[in-house]
Amino acid sequence: MINFSIDTKRILFLVGLFILFGCNKNEELVGFYLDRGFEFTLLNNKNEDLLSSETTGAINEEDIRLFYSVEGELQPVYNANFDYPRNFLIYEDGGMNRIRIFMNSSDTEEKPITIIDWGNNDTDTVAVEFTYTSTMTAKRKVWVNNELIWDYQDDEFPLITLHKDY
Repeated sequence: MINFSIDTKRILFLVGLFILFGCNKNEELVGFYLDRGFEFTLLNNKNEDLLSSETTGAINEEDIRLFYSVEGELQPVYNANFDYPRNFLIYEDGGMNRIRIFMNSSDTEEKPITIIDWGNNDTDTVAVEFTYTSTMTAKRKVWVNNELIWDYQDDEFPLITLHKDY
């Protein structure tokens, strides 16, 4: 049998009380949900992967730039302290390359706009409708070049392919 001093017993008793009564079952979990990413596959007119370095005329990752429209002015996107400083990443999925962009989610804009400059005199405009709360920013609708391509009511996250004529 272990002998505890009176001070140790008091500390254990207080820790036990804290564990029993320190949490309220009615408390909400607190955190922040940020959903501002969207993914595309890019294909040329021969259905070849334009994000693959093996494709003739492929888009060079180093040439891609994002711009956010804020109060009517285009601002280049670069955040040196981010894992993806230019707010996009390219990865392979199922044998195809995909680009994930992190879109403008400014709550001062009705439909925040992101311009994707592919670096070859070609751009695409992405507009998004978000829902904002104190603990959430979530996309609800996405347009590319004024065409609605995704609505949260569609249940599934689609595989969006952008076709380019080069």
